[in-house]
Amino acid sequence: MLILARVSSYKYSFDTCAIFLVFKSIIFDHTTLIPMMGIGSVNFFNIHFSVAYLLLSPLYFVGPSLLIFIWKLISYGGFIIIVSYLIKNDKQSSASNWERNLFLVLVCLHPTFITNLISPDIWDSDLILPFLALSILYTSFNRYYLGIFWIFLTFFIKEDMMLLGIMYGLFIAIKSKEVKYLIFSLFSLAMFLIVTNILMPLSSTSESGLELLNFSYGNLGESMGEIIINSVLHPTLLFENGFWIRKFASIFIIFACFGFLPFLKKRSIIYLIPGIAVIGYTIIAAQPYLDYSKHYMLAFFPFVVWSAYETFITIHEDSRSRVAFLAIILSISIVIIFQLNMRSWSYYFTPIKNIDTLESISANLIPKDASVLTGGIASPWVCYNRNCFVSADFQPKEIELIKYKYILINLSTVFWEVQSCNDYTLLSNLKALNQNSNYEVKYNNNDIILLMRTTPGISSFQPKWSENLENYQYVSQGCVKNNIMNIFKKL
Repeated sequence: MLILARVSSYKYSFDTCAIFLVFKSIIFDHTTLIPMMGIGSVNFFNIHFSVAYLLLSPLYFVGPSLLIFIWKLISYGGFIIIVSYLIKNDKQSSASNWERNLFLVLVCLHPTFITNLISPDIWDSDLILPFLALSILYTSFNRYYLGIFWIFLTFFIKEDMMLLGIMYGLFIAIKSKEVKYLIFSLFSLAMFLIVTNILMPLSSTSESGLELLNFSYGNLGESMGEIIINSVLHPTLLFENGFWIRKFASIFIIFACFGFLPFLKKRSIIYLIPGIAVIGYTIIAAQPYLDYSKHYMLAFFPFVVWSAYETFITIHEDSRSRVAFLAIILSISIVIIFQLNMRSWSYYFTPIKNIDTLESISANLIPKDASVLTGGIASPWVCYNRNCFVSADFQPKEIELIKYKYILINLSTVFWEVQSCNDYTLLSNLKALNQNSNYEVKYNNNDIILLMRTTPGISSFQPKWSENLENYQYVSQGCVKNNIMNIFKKL
């Protein structure tokens, strides 16, 4: 019901639309190119090596709503079902059914789980959850080869899962006391280097190599090999990447909301080993990727669950319920506090009031083969079966570079797209767009603006639709409100 209510709001944004566009390219154009505003087409495999999309692309035909529902249900529902099966069939545990169910509630209410479930997008990282859960399930029953098999399948979902494979081989070697499992570690390392140094750069459309590395790890090297070496030999370079308060706070939250159970028993710490490399890969990035509420934590989350559970079943029975209840209260408190002081997650359950108008305009006023630029929220529905581009800030120079035939803006949601913590940049760009004589207003009603490109030099009456933009709600995706920012500045 939670997933259904979330999908019904239509408030999915950039990454969801990108997945639809790459699925469309695979099916109709036999490529993995996706259109990005201002820079033409980008090969998705140069961003993430998600080979699984080649198999998943037929889901494009079910439409945005059903695809998102299936994606989230399989990812998060599948994860909980498998974890539930593992916990309830653990014959070595003395925990009662009540205590096992209480732990499951703790998992479901954990901020990392619940906020990613209702996040503004679907992610490739969502899909790894049931695979990691299956790997943990079989490894718990000492069926190591099957555990490795499910980890191996995640390599085709996202390239950083190969880092997880490196540490997973080491973990099984320690757990089983058999060195042979280190072969999987070496295999994972080889695959990671081949994919990130050869295959992904080959898919670049700009001949700039792996753009993700330049964007996130530029000061550490120009290749994945250099980044790994410099991270080990010159760790001081890591401090230049910043966002440390946010990164450490996210790590604190993921453990605190399990009552720090992984650290209460020495034997439980070993279960964190598989996730060390993949979480480290995110920590060293020169971007604020690591966030308890973002999908970059999802690869680490199942192993924190596993480690916490191993402690939970071994501590004294009088302490189990107490620790679980305290952790649940902390989880709920963190979600509420950050909801009040950052982005209100409840926003995502409030349906877009003018979605019917938005879809009607897209279907009836914009020709199927015309290029259209739109904002992120609801873009999966607007862009379905269209030559579509998505923008966060509608930059004037980029608009004139591409010369989109149509521009569709939903003013009621556009200020929820800001990613640079600067609402006034978007405000200025929209006002400049209103004054652009190359576009005329084709529709202006119900908070929706449709612009059509006209012949240069032909002037037409331009309604001042940008005059009251200050009245729309300003909330930035990656930003926190001033009261929280002031606290962070003092630390």
